[in-house]
Order: sequence, then C-alpha cells, then structure tokens
Amino acid sequence: MMDPALSKIFCQSSVDRVLCEPCLRIVLFGSELTASPGLASPLKAFIRHFGGQVAWYIDGFHQSTPKRLIKEKSNEVFEKMQTEIMRPKGAVATLMGPSKKGEWRTPAFRYWKSGGISAPFVMMSLPIEWLNDNGGNGVKKFLQESISDDFPLFSGYVGLSILWNDSFLSDETLLSNSFRKWLVRYPGLMHPTPLAQIDFARNGLVDIGWITLLGAALSTKIGGMEPLIARFLADSRSEIEIEKLADRVLSIHAGPSPVLGDQTVNDFPMLQKEIGVALAELRDSREITWLSVPGFSKNEVDKERWEWVNRFFPAQKS
Repeated sequence: MMDPALSKIFCQSSVDRVLCEPCLRIVLFGSELTASPGLASPLKAFIRHFGGQVAWYIDGFHQSTPKRLIKEKSNEVFEKMQTEIMRPKGAVATLMGPSKKGEWRTPAFRYWKSGGISAPFVMMSLPIEWLNDNGGNGVKKFLQESISDDFPLFSGYVGLSILWNDSFLSDETLLSNSFRKWLVRYPGLMHPTPLAQIDFARNGLVDIGWITLLGAALSTKIGGMEPLIARFLADSRSEIEIEKLADRVLSIHAGPSPVLGDQTVNDFPMLQKEIGVALAELRDSREITWLSVPGFSKNEVDKERWEWVNRFFPAQKS
C-alpha cells in the first residue's frame, strides 16, 4: 500500500485549494461502442461503493463547470448518467468527491466517448485510504464488479497515480516540475492524464500497471492464459498472478499490492518490468513515442520522457 509519508508528498495545494492528491487509478480503454448494458457496469460499481461521497458532477459535452450534487436528487442524476453512457454517439459523465471550486478530489469517476472516437474510456480515481483499508482483495472484487462480460474492454491498468484538474492549464504549469520529478523518481506512478493515452491505446498496450488488463483481442493475440501461466508461474516463488476477470479478459497482477519504487535508491518495480517484457508484442513502440506526459517536453528527443513511457518494456533497437 502507500506509505502515509509518501501520500503527503503527492498532495499539493495553492493558497485557496488542493491542486492534486494521490489516488488508486483504474483506467479502462474500450474496444468498440455498442448498446451493451455492460457499458454502464463501471459506473454502477463506482456508485455502489462511492456514490454517497460524490459532491459534484458533469453530465454533458457542453457542460464545463461541475454542478453540485443534491443528495435528494442523486439517484436521478446517476440514472441519467447511465442512460447517457448507453447512447451510440458521444457521451460524458464525471463524478467527483467533496471539493472546493476548481478542485478534483477522490473518489472520482470519468467516462468519455467523443463523436470521433468509437471506443469508451473510463477513469476511476479512488482514495488511498480505501486502498489501504481494502487491500488487493478489495481491488479485485471491485474490478470484477466493474468489468462485466458485456463491457467491451480492449486494455486497461490499475496503479498509483495523481488526481488533478487537467482542464486548468494554469494548474499544469504549477505542477509541471513536480510531475516530472515524481515520475522520474517513482517509476510505479502511472500517467497523471490517462485521457492523453486514448489514441495510442487503440493500437496496443500503453503501460503496465500494478494490475494490467487484457481484453479479448489482446489476450487472444498473446495466446490466452496458458502461455502466460507457463512463463510467469514456472518459478514457484513468483508473485505474479493471472486471473480471468470476464469472458476472455485477463487480469495480470504484479504482486499483492502496488509498488512505487524509488530510483534514488535503485528500487524499481521489477515485476512490472517482467510483465512488460512478456507483453512487448502487444505494444506499438513507434507510435507511443509521441505520447505526451505532463511535466515532460513534447519534443520527440526528450530522453527522460521516452525512458519513462517505455520504463516497463524492452529497450528498442535504434
């Protein structure tokens, strides 16, 4: 779990509000948009566990300012969001925990489907306290609730990350140096803005989390569960676990709990590296070079950014 001292490091404030806080991040990249009831399963799971903590919401493309959630009308709002998600065209649904104006606080849920992208995107940012209280087994159960057999998962990951209001350009400027410092030092920290990964996720794996999720297409490409079991579990001491979450959806766990690592003391999440090497063929290593990461230059020759994006994958030959 996350050390309380580290949790404080990843929480920054300005004069009047919290700029960012650490979280357990769950990211799901869909493969296609259908009318399947499974599209709403992540939202339903989030509401069951965290609906009582939601204070703000956004429920449409043309709404940029969050609305305060009135407790007496929360069920009405949640039902409307589930209907919105089932629409064949674009949809947006955002829920946030107690916060001041301009803040994004845990627990938070974000669903995105633009008119130009045919696949759904789900991001859930859960409180570190919830992770510490429920542990790895609690996360497994939550994932099972979130990913039904009908959810069109392509890939996804779970890991420690940072929640911040990425719609505020001024906040990115304020946090830029911190993001770069944290990401370089703590390799287990996941991308602060997963929405930037959407285009790249359509071509393959974008990252390796504490938990890495493979949908039907990717699990079939890798040969299914058996080759991975043979590779990872041949060593009886291996802490890597492989489970079937839903129909042809594989869940690969790099140990019982997330690991941040710390490059200043040569501490690297080696289990995630081992998984990345095994799944390297599922990644488009050329396109991912252009992935933007808060805190790093968007210039292709930014060596630190390139190394961070590929930190869990084999080095590419030049």
